[in-house]
Parts: sequence; structure tokens; C-alpha cells
Amino acid sequence: MPEIGDVIGGRYRVLARLGAGGMGEVWAAEDAETGAPVAVKMLNPAFAAMARPRMRFLREAGVARAVSHPGIAQVFDVGEHDGAVFVAFERLHGASLATVLRAETRLPLRTFVALMVRLAEVLVETHRAGIVHRDLKPGNLFIHRSVSSDELELKLIDFGVSKLATAVDGLHTQTGSFLGSPRYVSPEHVVAPASVDARSDLWATGVILFEGTTGGYPHRAPDPARALLAIVHQPPIAIDSVRPDLSPGLRSIIRDCLKPKLSRLGSAVELRDRLVDVLRAEDPSLDQTLPPREPERGVSEMTDSLIPETVESLTGARAFSV
Repeated sequence: MPEIGDVIGGRYRVLARLGAGGMGEVWAAEDAETGAPVAVKMLNPAFAAMARPRMRFLREAGVARAVSHPGIAQVFDVGEHDGAVFVAFERLHGASLATVLRAETRLPLRTFVALMVRLAEVLVETHRAGIVHRDLKPGNLFIHRSVSSDELELKLIDFGVSKLATAVDGLHTQTGSFLGSPRYVSPEHVVAPASVDARSDLWATGVILFEGTTGGYPHRAPDPARALLAIVHQPPIAIDSVRPDLSPGLRSIIRDCLKPKLSRLGSAVELRDRLVDVLRAEDPSLDQTLPPREPERGVSEMTDSLIPETVESLTGARAFSV
């Protein structure tokens, strides 16, 4: 792995280490040619010769390049440095939604719904391109604070386990393999991972909406394994029983996202339009803040360490207008 001052790929001068995950590290760097700030994600050399980790790492960069949208972190370059594969992408300033949901300073509900509108807009474009993310969760939603406008911008990150809806997926060919985050996967993802389509992303969005508005998951279980069993065999907790004070429109969206596959909300376009309607309705319930997140042991997100500003400053930034 590089050291401070090293130049990665002959172009990106390393400034600081931002964080680390199971397969690699993320570094703050400067483009030596343009002076622009970038982030460089490097795959640990130990995984470089392993087909599956390398495929996942390069897939993330490929998807980000294939879909041009301001809600996806822009990829500038892909290459190798001292035997390690790297991806250079735009430097983000802020925190993951996972961090924000667990912060003492509570995010306004109106801002949270506006962030979900932005997520739905990104899903509209990725689904049109035939790409299913398959790992939507708060840790993969980065809330970037724009320096120029002081507004919050949501960035969808980590397409490492995404798939083309029409492609045979090499990441799922091994017996017993499972990719995704257990608390957020759809029932069909658990039972038949190869059959996953865009509707699984809508399920995961429903889980995120439920989590943000209630502080917990729609399927309560003490560990990930039992969470998967609950998702397959039990109905989700009814949002109406937990948060009857929420606007009817928002509760209906959560219900429809968490329905069985064939009766689930129809598309990311419908999700976006209905969330926009919730914001435009100016329901008084949107003026409250999100409830405290229920404590959870062993939670750790690599993106949570990429926080140049405090969560307090994020929650004080202006929300989107729609």
C-alpha cells in the first residue's frame, strides 16, 4: 500500500489515508496534472490475483463509468500501482447515511425524504441501463455537502456486487455464496440470488425508509442469519403500527416497497414520483426529526471514516428543493 507523498499510477499524489475495509484502503490524493482533489481506492495486493475480489473491485468502477449521473461518484481513472489495482474517483465530503442515522444530532424528516428522492432518481437511471445495485444500505449512501451551494447531495457508492439484469453473474456461481447485506436484501435475493432484478433495489429502499423513520428494521432479529430467515418467512412489521403519525403517502410507499416481489411497487420512476408528492403535500409530520437509531452491536462502515465535516454541520445544511 502507498505512503504519504507517493504518486499512484504516475499521477495521483497521496495526501492522507481516509479509511480501510476488508479488501482495501481509500486515500485522499491530488491529481498531479490538474491539482484537483481526488480519492483513490486500492485493492489489497493480497487479493489482486484472486478473480472474485478483482472482479468486484473493477465492476464498481465500470458501473460508475457506464451511468453518468450526479448521484453517482464520478470515476476518473482505473489502473495498477505496485501490483495493486486502483480506482481514482471524485473526493466526497460528508458522511454515510449510516453515520448520520446514528448521530446524536437528528436529521430532519423532510431532508431524509428529499435524500430518498435523490436515491430514487439514481435508481431510475441505473435501472434504465439494466443495472441492479443489489447492496443498497445506508452505508452505501454517502451524504456529500456541496462546498459551493451548502446543499446536501446524495451519492450512491459501492457497485461492487451490482449486476446487469440480463447478464449471467459470475459472482454467484459458487455453491453457498451470498452477496449483499442481510438486513436489506429482498426475500427473492435470499432464496434465489440469480433471479434478482430491479425490484430488489426497491425492497432495500423500503427497508432504508423504514429504518430512517422508525429507528429499527422491518424484520427484527438478533443476528444477520436469523434476519435472513425472518425476511423469507415473516411479514415485515407494519409501518402503520409503529409510526401512525407519518403522512399517509409516506407510509403507503414503505408498505408497497416491502410487499412480495410480484405485488411490490412497480418501478424507481413510481418511487421517485410518489416521494416527490409526499414532499409537495407539505404534511406537518415532515417538520419533525428522525427518531434515534436503535443501538446495534458490531456496526462498522468503511465510509464512516471519510468524514471531513461533522455530522452536526451536515444536518444543518439546506435540504433539496423539488
